Amino acid sequence: MSVDPPGTAKAGDSLTFSAVGSSDPDGDSLTFTWTFGDDNTGTGMTTSHSYAQPGDYTARLAVGDGSHEATDRKSTRLNPVTVRSRM
Repeated sequence: MSVDPPGTAKAGDSLTFSAVGSSDPDGDSLTFTWTFGDDNTGTGMTTSHSYAQPGDYTARLAVGDGSHEATDRKSTRLNPVTVRSRM
């Protein structure tokens, strides 16, 4: 998982969240569900999000393969994204 740009962004900046490189050992299709730490969500291997308010946020990614969705979901903590006010 990665976030671009990494580290600090300004409120309103678009950030790209990516799970490129994820795979299933059986070759099953994967679903990707993102939670951004501000009550918003996204889907897809790659997604974009903008934070409206300054603060520290932790994004999480859940990955499922369709057959073991409930037990194989994992949340991974990204480095916190620090969002500063625009000046």
